[in-house]
Amino acid sequence: MSTDRRPHPTPSAIARRLATAPAAREVVPLDPRQSVRWHMHGVPSPYSRWNYHPEYKIHLIRSGTGRYIVGDHIGTFTAGQSSWSAPTCRTTGSATSRPVR
Repeated sequence: MSTDRRPHPTPSAIARRLATAPAAREVVPLDPRQSVRWHMHGVPSPYSRWNYHPEYKIHLIRSGTGRYIVGDHIGTFTAGQSSWSAPTCRTTGSATSRPVR
């Protein structure tokens, strides 16, 4: 059980802060012999940060729940959900330990 009594920032407050923050340029290694690159990671991860890149990104959530920000949209994700983001669209996500309502 956490003893931290500070209030947690709301998703809207986080989105407002990120909207003015520079996003990290994520470098996606390319292989000229392939048209698609597949990568899997958990959260937390160095890849799970406010970032952008010139490639399209397809997300498949295999397990867990959490919140995400894509561009100026704030939402929730659950296991089995898939989505995509356009090139240079800023994104981030974080897992939660409790169900998202």
